[in-house]
Amino acid sequence: MAWVRFDPDGMPAPSLDLPAVGEAELGIADFRGVSSLLVLFSHGPACAGCQEAVSCLAERERDLEFARAEVIIVLPAAPAETGTLPAGRRLHWIVDAGGALRQAYAGLLPDASPDAAMLFVLDQYGVPWAGWHGAEPAGELCAEGIEWLEFIALQCPE
Repeated sequence: MAWVRFDPDGMPAPSLDLPAVGEAELGIADFRGVSSLLVLFSHGPACAGCQEAVSCLAERERDLEFARAEVIIVLPAAPAETGTLPAGRRLHWIVDAGGALRQAYAGLLPDASPDAAMLFVLDQYGVPWAGWHGAEPAGELCAEGIEWLEFIALQCPE
């Protein structure tokens, strides 16, 4: 699936406070005014494509830092073992067990199924600039998301 571009002058994306893996509750709004975000709606730790995308993001922490960005990985259920999740200073894991956040974001993309993997790029104000959905993400999706973040970081504030 191709990337969908959003109006960067639009409204902030939905945010819900959800249980975070290894932390207290966390919401997308917690990063507003601070960091741009990549929000990855994962199928879960057992999905090979999701594993590849998350590993790529973990390896590219320096690029995320340059773009002043954080990554939120949304899981459909709490993992059996948290030690198997890739760690990184800029990776945050939240659990959307009821699927409410996933449903809200699927509504932002044309023809997106709530079961699809999705990746959104949000600026520091929580406004979506781009979104992707598909059957399974891959490593190049991570690279494209980081390119979007770098593009946002280089924009002149108006």
